[in-house]
Amino acid sequence: MRRQLGIKDPRIEKTNTVVAFTAKNNISNSHFLKKEKISDSYIGEFPKIYVFDKNGYKVVLPNCYEMIEENLYRLVDTIPDKISADVTRDDFVKANINTADNSLPSIGAHDYEVYFYWSVWLGKFNVKRLHIAQNTIDSINQSQHKKSIVLIPVNFDFIEETGWTEKSVEAEMKRISNAKKMK
Repeated sequence: MRRQLGIKDPRIEKTNTVVAFTAKNNISNSHFLKKEKISDSYIGEFPKIYVFDKNGYKVVLPNCYEMIEENLYRLVDTIPDKISADVTRDDFVKANINTADNSLPSIGAHDYEVYFYWSVWLGKFNVKRLHIAQNTIDSINQSQHKKSIVLIPVNFDFIEETGWTEKSVEAEMKRISNAKKMK
């Protein structure tokens, strides 16, 4: 099953390997998660999806990775009154996304921004979900909904160039495992 889905154990990746993977699999507009936020991506819902409206407010939407297509359609149909000011898009980006090499759209450029966490080690399964999300967004953007949505994939691999070592990844995975047991 793991081989069929392309899933392997999390390991340290190199930036150029991830960039090559995105090119090979037609994943555009991808950004990297900040090193200090990688462990957060493994705790709770997995992988994570965050949505922000054109005013920068977080959209309260079930973080349902499996149901991404249905949730995206529901987003444009029912969300206007389901927002939270607890986390703003700018705060989220500043705290979580490494934007050194890539620019993000300005607030208001789209009705919704969908931040979709992904990882090389999740393989074909993850790529399939990204493609479903992108195809759904393309369909919504071209439909009568007259809503503009942008998908922003966020990579949460352990990246060698940010300082991850075999020892630090192993320690982090133990910490993540312990945190999951406590919940």
